[in-house]
Amino acid sequence: EIEDHPLLTLINECNRAMPGKTTRQLTQIYLDSVGEAFWLKERNGLGVPVEVWAIPPTWVTDVPLAGKPYFTITMNNQSFDIPETEFIWFKEPNPINPYGRGAGLGQSLGDEIDTDEFAAQHTKAWFYNMAKPELLITAEGLNRADAERLEQKWLEKSQGFWKAFKPMFLPSPSGKKVEIHELSQSFQDMQLIELRKYERDTIIQVFGVPPEILGIIENSNRATIEAADLIFAKYCLVPRLETLREYLQIFLA
Repeated sequence: EIEDHPLLTLINECNRAMPGKTTRQLTQIYLDSVGEAFWLKERNGLGVPVEVWAIPPTWVTDVPLAGKPYFTITMNNQSFDIPETEFIWFKEPNPINPYGRGAGLGQSLGDEIDTDEFAAQHTKAWFYNMAKPELLITAEGLNRADAERLEQKWLEKSQGFWKAFKPMFLPSPSGKKVEIHELSQSFQDMQLIELRKYERDTIIQVFGVPPEILGIIENSNRATIEAADLIFAKYCLVPRLETLREYLQIFLA
C-alpha cells in the first residue's frame, strides 16, 4: 500500500476552503439525495490537479452532449462553460435515462420526506395556536361591552402558570345561558406520532441503514445491536466507498 503520494494528498486535503473529509461527506450527501455530485479540478502550471472543489448539482445547469464537450455552471446570475476534462461527475444513474442526469434515493422518498416535514410543521404551528383560541364562549344577549368585561375578568382569574387548573364560576349574564365550546385538537386522534414513526422507518429502510445505527433500539437486543455495524458497513458503506473509488480511479488517477 502506498501511504505517501501526491494523489493521496489531493484526496485528503481537496482544497483550501474545506478538508477532504468534509468534501467527501458533501459529495455523499449529494449522491444520496439527488444522485449526482461534481468535483472541479484546479491544475497547476504543469497541468497537474492540485485541488478539487465540490460543486453543488444545482449549480450545474448543463452537462456535456454530442458536439458540446463542456459543463455549464450558473452561480450568482453568471454562467461559465468548463471543459468536461476538468470535472469528475459522480452519478447514480436514472433508470429512465441512464445517460442523463443522476437520480438519488432522496428523490424517490420525496413524498415520505414531505409528509414527515409537514407533520413537524403542523406540530410547531400548534404551539403558535394556529391563530385560533382554545375556547369560544358565547351567551345569549351578551353585548360587546359585557363580553369584553367578561374576557378581562376571565384572564385576571385564570391566566398565568400558578392559576392553571383552577375553576371559575360565572353568573349567567342577564339570566341567559352561557356556552363554552372547546376548539382544541388531540394529537392522539391525528396519530402524528405513529405517522412520523412510519415515515422514519420507511426512509431508513430504503437507505438500508439498520435502525440501531441511528439509536432506534426499542425492538433491538444485544445481538442485533452488535450485528448492526456489520450490516451497515457491508451494505451501506462499502458500496458507496466502492463507487467513489471507481470514479476517482477512472477520472482522476
